[in-house]
Amino acid sequence: LLYTIKFEATRIGMKLNLYVVRHGQTHANAKNVLQGHEDSPLTALGVQCSANTGEALQDVTFNEIFCSDLGRAKDTLQQIGCKSPTKFDRRLRERDYGPWTGKLWSEYH
Repeated sequence: LLYTIKFEATRIGMKLNLYVVRHGQTHANAKNVLQGHEDSPLTALGVQCSANTGEALQDVTFNEIFCSDLGRAKDTLQQIGCKSPTKFDRRLRERDYGPWTGKLWSEYH
């Protein structure tokens, strides 16, 4: 399951729809590992959920897409199938867990 959130704002006759989509499940997610800025490939479930998200958004026209520069985000975007202009930005990465990166969530909490 990917999280897709739609925000709507109307101001002075202009309408803005903002969609936020989380990357698909990765191997690190499946193992409850903190990945932070490290990358982990999508699992088969992550690929399927990304494709399902693409089907759900197929009738939406995007003016522009902003995406993390990490592979898991790029792979999710590819599976979704959007062809709109995309800007990849490292500022959209998951937080950096520093020395906790690669450790289990249970060790972090």
